[in-house]
Amino acid sequence: MFRNCYLNNFNILRTMKNNDFLLNLRETIPFQESKVKSPIELFQHKTLRPILKFVNEKLNKITLSYINNINPEFIIQNSIFQEKSILNTLKKEQVLKNKLNGIVIGLFTSEELDFYLENSLQIDERIQQMIQERIRTQFKNFLSNNNTLFD
Repeated sequence: MFRNCYLNNFNILRTMKNNDFLLNLRETIPFQESKVKSPIELFQHKTLRPILKFVNEKLNKITLSYINNINPEFIIQNSIFQEKSILNTLKKEQVLKNKLNGIVIGLFTSEELDFYLENSLQIDERIQQMIQERIRTQFKNFLSNNNTLFD
């Protein structure tokens, strides 16, 4: 009996520490809570945006590396072709989408994961839209600042 109680308390404490650790990794991004219309929209502002900001460089690097692996000519193409290639790859390549979603989902707290599991279809769609927009608007700067990415 004592052992089970101890193990249960230990698991609760470990979960609390993990949750605090994950929350402390994130920057708080201000938003107007009064304009939020749904729990999923609140989740987007309180959870997804800070996580995406935290892992932004990794998302860019993984995406551009993935595209370069399937199209080695990507780096020498013009920016219009590159942008189309990025958007096309992010929409169609399920392996890449799963990888990027996994990075984001892996940084959810226990409560956030529970909410995600209840609303995974809608949240996955939002994650993909937000990632696409971030990478689309940042890829030129990222490429110019990371010349060694494709060496």
